[in-house]
Amino acid sequence: MGPVDLSVGWGEAVALIGPSGSRKTSILRVLRGEMVPSHGWARLSGIELSRIRLTQRSEFLRHSVSCLDQRPVLLPELDVVENVALPLLLNRVAERDALEQARVALFETGIDALVSRDLSTLSGGQLQRVALARALVKPSGLLLADEPTASLDRKNADRVAKLLIGQVCSNPCRALLLATHDLKIAQMCDRVVDLGELAPSI
Repeated sequence: MGPVDLSVGWGEAVALIGPSGSRKTSILRVLRGEMVPSHGWARLSGIELSRIRLTQRSEFLRHSVSCLDQRPVLLPELDVVENVALPLLLNRVAERDALEQARVALFETGIDALVSRDLSTLSGGQLQRVALARALVKPSGLLLADEPTASLDRKNADRVAKLLIGQVCSNPCRALLLATHDLKIAQMCDRVVDLGELAPSI
């Protein structure tokens, strides 16, 4: 992976666009702690990820980063509200508080009516909105979204994107880095970075 110079401020939504192979997903994987950059460093909240031990890095990222992918990764044995609460439970938030915060996230994403539904009864658009609520259930941090609307129709894609970008931009303690091929959705963000045009560095 070649040199990339990119910063995202709190309260800001930044879209990464570019053809396949332009390193959009690689950048997100570095910030998830799944890849180590070949040059330079990745810093989050002033902490350089490669300089902290793996166990500390995993703990730090679990508290500081949320992810939203093209295909929602949800646990079928849990109902909707339990899936949304899961990141909080993993961060040792009390179950009662985690479930209450999950219900708030479901309300904010407009799907609180689904709170007790089984995942098998939901449409693709509803499942992605459940995944969105789960990504937003943490009160702060960096949200990494990798083609989160690619498998949705135009109506549902626009709905998910507006909810995602609106929730991030209304919270000065959140930031969004969104990889997408959808120029309409990219233009909803505060800033668009075209990796295809700005190689080898941006």
